[in-house]
Amino acid sequence: MKRMVCLLCSALFAALLFSCTDQWAGNGSEITNGYCTASAAPADSAMVVAYPSGYFPYPPSAGPETTYTDINGYFSMRLGHAGWNLVIYDRLREYGAFVPLQSGDSAIDTIILMKVGGIYGIVNDTMAGSRFIGILGSPFYKEITGRTDTFSLIKIPSFNYLISMWWVRETSGTEPYRMKPDLISGNNPNLVMVWPDSTTRVIVTP
Repeated sequence: MKRMVCLLCSALFAALLFSCTDQWAGNGSEITNGYCTASAAPADSAMVVAYPSGYFPYPPSAGPETTYTDINGYFSMRLGHAGWNLVIYDRLREYGAFVPLQSGDSAIDTIILMKVGGIYGIVNDTMAGSRFIGILGSPFYKEITGRTDTFSLIKIPSFNYLISMWWVRETSGTEPYRMKPDLISGNNPNLVMVWPDSTTRVIVTP
């Protein structure tokens, strides 16, 4: 009888152990830790959002992961092995940072938040129609419609971004839309540098 009770207890303990292990493992997820400063002081309550590197801003695809820094400027997130982009924003001072990561366990140095900037652009295209221009792997995008149209992306952390253009095609089946990105080509460079507290102006000719 005692042996039977011991076996049952052992089996229950093993089941609980493997259950907890599976719960904390998060399907191969890993921990990302960081420390943020703004104006040489810890960035308190800054919003940290992790977007998959292939995230399409519109229509919304996989939901991003979100957390906030503590009073000492620290944050921690559980992310997967795939590539991620951290978009960090201090709403009180309008400071931010853009941090690309190879995986969820990528080493992160101290993240210095700086004044956010923006992009203002003109698109000269041979075709009209609804399409989107923005930064893949981030929430920054704008819809454009005409052959010549303007767009603005505001409150963007300082970084050297690749600007992309894509459209949305209607499809049949359970998913209402299928997205196809179309990188901008032509004589203008794809990379656009956003500087702190300034607006970068570009002309896009696909």
